[in-house]
Amino acid sequence: MFSPLTHPRPAATIEISTAADVLIAQRRARVLAEQLGFARRAQWEFATAVSEAATNILCHASGGAIEFDADDERVEFTAIDTGAGIADLDRALVDGVSLGSALERGSLGCGMGAIARLMDGVTVETSACRGTIVRAYKRRHATARTFRSSCPR
Repeated sequence: MFSPLTHPRPAATIEISTAADVLIAQRRARVLAEQLGFARRAQWEFATAVSEAATNILCHASGGAIEFDADDERVEFTAIDTGAGIADLDRALVDGVSLGSALERGSLGCGMGAIARLMDGVTVETSACRGTIVRAYKRRHATARTFRSSCPR
């Protein structure tokens, strides 16, 4: 568990309702990390995690937003949706599992697991009544990690 940054307002908010919004959020994430001096790999890890979260909003909820915040040591995003929540969060974190409707089952089902692997800290709050909030951060000087994926190819 981590403490979110406590600024009065997020640095930026991107509403997610179309595929173009996912791309806008991804680009904003990479540019923000670049402006803060993150290494190129960390920029793309952050942007990829944001893209996965935004795609989840688009595919599994009726809409939502990605909020960005940062300080001298880390960059973070909060993905907020008003969907039906995640019924089985432990299962959603397993690669190859997509909990969406039949329409989304063409997905590789790696989004939540990818976010957990790419970021230095992640918390998820989910409720059938209120939707899902994913908060994740990446430190500027994180220690090296090994990523493993059992995502089907």
